[in-house]
Amino acid sequence: MIRAWLELCRVSNVPTVWSNVLHGLGVGLLVRVVEPVREIAGEQGAPPFTWADAGGGLDQGFVLMAAMSLLYVGGMVLNDACDARIDADERPGRPIPSGRVSRRSAWVGAAGLLTVGWLLTLLYRPAVGVSAGALVGLIVAYNLLHRWRVAGLLLMPLCRAGVVVSAALAVGWGVPLDGGAARRIALSAAAVAGYTLAVTLLAWSEAKRPRLAAWVGVMIAAMPAVDAVYLTAFGMGPLAVVCLGCGVLAYVGQRWIRGS
Repeated sequence: MIRAWLELCRVSNVPTVWSNVLHGLGVGLLVRVVEPVREIAGEQGAPPFTWADAGGGLDQGFVLMAAMSLLYVGGMVLNDACDARIDADERPGRPIPSGRVSRRSAWVGAAGLLTVGWLLTLLYRPAVGVSAGALVGLIVAYNLLHRWRVAGLLLMPLCRAGVVVSAALAVGWGVPLDGGAARRIALSAAAVAGYTLAVTLLAWSEAKRPRLAAWVGVMIAAMPAVDAVYLTAFGMGPLAVVCLGCGVLAYVGQRWIRGS
């Protein structure tokens, strides 16, 4: 029973969500904390981003990581609940068609996970709760509409981008965002969304070409590399290293629980 739920939640992919959160926290720290300090101190006097700073970012994002993880696994459970009849033909070994988890339990579980995940985001500034609420809406819309491919192409990338945006908004209580800061956050979210789009296109070919299934999992596990590249460009090497570690965790976890 426990393994069936772990498969339903695709828990092996959860570290990639942590990495997206770290990406968002990193860009949030950059635009709300690091760059303002550099402007005041001047480039020569500004301290470099260190492991101590990374630890502060992790502390601030711990609850957010938990919240986004719950939203992710809730979305995965909802996906299987919505696709149970299709999976009965294409993936009979999945937890619902194989009878290991009832469809009703999946519906209830998905609702509970999404609700608790969103409630946790209310511990942050109001903008985070609003952003996370929009993310829940995107998750539900994707699962209801993703068989319409145009909707799937749009909504899945937006879901991952929403994680980055929500995390960025969680940093710097009460500090307003100017146009330049908003553009930085948007570019980070767009990078994650673009990579997610590539994974989505590959996943759609999985049913017709079973050999691609392994590559879908590998691409999901490699998503933290995108986060790491951006954080490295921001001068946040310590956070980038943690992101790469998340990718390794996802890849190793997929040896136990499939990521696609």
